[in-house]
Amino acid sequence: MKEVVSSSAVFFSYALLAIFAQNAVFTRALGVSRMVQLVGDDRTSSALFGMMLCITQVLVAPVAFIAGGFIAPLDNRAQLRPLVYIASIAVVCLAEHLVLWLLRSLPRRSQLLRIVPLAALNSGVLGTVLVERTQSFTLGQSLGFGLGSGLGYVLAVLLVVVLLLACGFLFAQRYMVYEADGSVRFELPWAKKTAQDDTADNSDSGDGEKQDDLEITVQKPVIKDTYAVELGADALGSDWQAALDGLDKDVNAVAVELKDASGKLYYNSKVQGAIDCGAVSGGSASRSAIALLVDSDYYTIGRISTLHDSLYAYKHMTDAAVCQLTGFVWYDTNSTHWLAPEKQAARQYVTDLVTECAQMGFDELLLDDFHYPREGRLSRIKTDERTMTQQEALMLLSDDLHAALEQAGYKGKLSVSVDADIVLAGSEEKSGIVMSELAETFDRVYVKVTAEQLESVTEAMKAYDVEFVPIVGEATDSGSYLIEK
Repeated sequence: MKEVVSSSAVFFSYALLAIFAQNAVFTRALGVSRMVQLVGDDRTSSALFGMMLCITQVLVAPVAFIAGGFIAPLDNRAQLRPLVYIASIAVVCLAEHLVLWLLRSLPRRSQLLRIVPLAALNSGVLGTVLVERTQSFTLGQSLGFGLGSGLGYVLAVLLVVVLLLACGFLFAQRYMVYEADGSVRFELPWAKKTAQDDTADNSDSGDGEKQDDLEITVQKPVIKDTYAVELGADALGSDWQAALDGLDKDVNAVAVELKDASGKLYYNSKVQGAIDCGAVSGGSASRSAIALLVDSDYYTIGRISTLHDSLYAYKHMTDAAVCQLTGFVWYDTNSTHWLAPEKQAARQYVTDLVTECAQMGFDELLLDDFHYPREGRLSRIKTDERTMTQQEALMLLSDDLHAALEQAGYKGKLSVSVDADIVLAGSEEKSGIVMSELAETFDRVYVKVTAEQLESVTEAMKAYDVEFVPIVGEATDSGSYLIEK
């Protein structure tokens, strides 16, 4: 009993040492670059990242301890030590991936799968292991120091966030003006100048010449609820302003179809795959129209048919399409074709198009047809060469899209549309959709509903921690909506 108490005391004392006295971030600057990214990244959960970092640190400690014992007698142990410890971290990372892959029903599984390499390959992990071994810690000391280093890293992130918020509040406080009704507005110093002041300035200039106009950039207001109306793709070739002028005054957002289920693109795409298969139908005028739209005061949504694509699928049936047992491209009840997300060429094509649409400046991208085909002779689909389940393939496509958009610096929302019957059921095997996975992956979930389905679908969506937007024929009484024409 005395030995257990003593070992526990050593473990927790070294954990506290790593948290406060030997904090990996503040005393050694380990993992600073990732911490800076983490603070400003709204796509990565700081809590989940911290949890996986702590788990990784604790698991790596005994592996590195054992590995260090093997190389200790060697003359070149100093040169081998970093390579051996990197290999130890890789082993732990692979083990964590394997466990998460096996736990299919684990909440936030897909998000954890994305976070594991970020946590395991953090320079703070390798740095902590090197410190442990160079200090000749025992196994118990290494475990405690590893846990403490992970917790210390999380503490550093929290402190930086608190510091940034405090600085932001102190800076903004001087410009806060409280109205009589208790509301608060910001009165910025460069916005206080009135028209009378401008007149006085011009009269005092002495030369009577008109001063140059200032270029003022007005940011779009933050929209709490999205009251959106879909504009037809044909509007890209006409007068956008006329289309906008015809909208109801309550509308604060517009959606436009950029790619339809046939694979046709209604803008002048530069993606070579789209050009080669004849998918581009929009000319240079469409680019200008889109630029005018995204610069308007409206919140803009670009709709993209993701996997329903006859043009590219037919052109690349072997390496990108859902195929028949015969090897020829499969077709549904409407004689249209689908892309297979388990195939790399299909994922790359979709990713290239979505990234291109994001770079045009849309506030939100809405992915339609983000699923396998649901209608037609599904038994004739060739599946024997698949190396993953349909659910895994969809999540892999989602990961590719998020990674590409993050690399492109896209700050807007990435959303997905789902049919009402799938929402009510929670999942569907033939389409590969699992609602809990989509809710964790995407910013918003749009659902096409009838007036009769709206109440039941709204209730079903309460089970998921994601914003719900119904696609309707007319405006709803409350909350966001998208009126589809």
